[in-house]
Amino acid sequence: MDIAVLRFAVVLLCLAGMTAALWSSFAHPESALVGSGAPTPSLSAARPQRVVVDPDEPDFSAATTVARTVGAPDAAGRFTVERVVRVDGLKFPLLRLRELRQQVAGAEGGVLLERTATAADHLVLALLPGEDAADLARVVGARGGRVLMTDAAARIALVAPATEGGDLDALAAALAARAPERDALVHAIGRSDGELSTSAGAQWGLARIAADQAWDFSTGSAQVLVAVIDSGIDYHHPDLAANVWTNPGESGRDESGQDKAANGRDDDGNGYADDVHGYDFVAGGEPLDACDHGTHIAGIIGAGGGARADHQGAVGVCWKVQLASLRILDYRGLGFTSDAVRAVRYATRIGARLSVDAWSGGGRSPLLEAAIQDAGAHQVLFIAAAGDRSEDLALHPAYPASYALDNVIAVAASDRDDLLAPFSAFGAAVHLAAPGVAVPSTVRGAYASASGTAAAAAHVAGACALLAAFAPGLNAEQIRSRVLSTTDPVPALDHQCSTGGRLNVYRALAPIAVVVACREPAPLAAPAPVAAPERR
Repeated sequence: MDIAVLRFAVVLLCLAGMTAALWSSFAHPESALVGSGAPTPSLSAARPQRVVVDPDEPDFSAATTVARTVGAPDAAGRFTVERVVRVDGLKFPLLRLRELRQQVAGAEGGVLLERTATAADHLVLALLPGEDAADLARVVGARGGRVLMTDAAARIALVAPATEGGDLDALAAALAARAPERDALVHAIGRSDGELSTSAGAQWGLARIAADQAWDFSTGSAQVLVAVIDSGIDYHHPDLAANVWTNPGESGRDESGQDKAANGRDDDGNGYADDVHGYDFVAGGEPLDACDHGTHIAGIIGAGGGARADHQGAVGVCWKVQLASLRILDYRGLGFTSDAVRAVRYATRIGARLSVDAWSGGGRSPLLEAAIQDAGAHQVLFIAAAGDRSEDLALHPAYPASYALDNVIAVAASDRDDLLAPFSAFGAAVHLAAPGVAVPSTVRGAYASASGTAAAAAHVAGACALLAAFAPGLNAEQIRSRVLSTTDPVPALDHQCSTGGRLNVYRALAPIAVVVACREPAPLAAPAPVAAPERR
């Protein structure tokens, strides 16, 4: 569109005072946004079998029971079962499962009502101000414990009784000043919808949130850093490689001529060695994806297929962005709160504008809540999947989505018809909905569709990143406010989330463009042809 015509049209809208009403009336055609038929990555014959993450309930059927205690039923027939189980291959394989069950005729063992899973052999706690690893070791040792790990950058530590099988509760009481808590198991949210593909197909969610119209204002910026706290990212994927964050402090050569990316040193002094594209909090090494979940999330946010010369492949909400891979989930989509705390602290430290967190479990963690709150103080948004239990989040909290903090956005999933997905959490504690049913995106070396509030959260994260790129002067509170105040009102979502609407990234960006266009242009020294607006 000619720039003069655009300015004239926008000024008329400003003078008429009808901008807000007009934004909601734009049509958003449901069209395929990506093509097909161009060369795409081939599937590897040696690829491991895919792991389907069960929505919001890890499967412990294969776990080995080490100990089991059954409590007496109460007057309503409810009773507790506490088990210590071993899960082979897990970072901390010994788990304590505490289950609340209901007696039901014909159901041996009762019906499971709720379950918490925590590490059975250690606690996670906060370091006191000024306390270092040596100080903590002396204090813990004097109280009958031992330090397993200290992360000075995240200001947390893992401690255990001095003897195997010791009393964790007694140790927690002795170290109460450091806010000790059980290290809860967390798990990925969402499930795969089908087979792998060599093409992304029609990405219906982008049209539904009007991303195609928002791209007239901006397609993103490499100055915006998004932390993907998940199972890692396949940062060799051709649609993601150009948008993967590279830590400048861990790139190039050190004073000895060694590659900083592989010299085993913390060259930038951030507390982590060789963290080139992020960090693997599960096992160390490169934070590459092991179960597709994080790569699927990353593709929705920032796949760069639209920026390729052939415009093929997957397209993210942002064509240009920086994605940091912070791996806290293993190949089964399981991880621990302690690593989540470390990842949130890390995201804050590297200057991320926002993080996307498509995992849940473990109940409320004061340590994780404090980390997210500190992120907010540093202008970091926290985009959380509301959960896939089809429950009212206000009545049945699911963390981290349920932390009532000013920098948290809890996201429900909607389908192609703007109906709430049957599996999605809902209620006043959820802020908005976004596409989350059969959403195609990148996976390791290929493409696949998946459903869940995880995919919905990724759309919102992409929208926030696009807004940060277009208006870099906005702070976290302003970005959050814009995204929540510009949703498309949807009757089917009324009372299903606090805004009663579904994400519309175009409406979030457009009023800012109006303000810019309404400003008087600087006088030109001489008449000159007006160039077409360049996409940013």
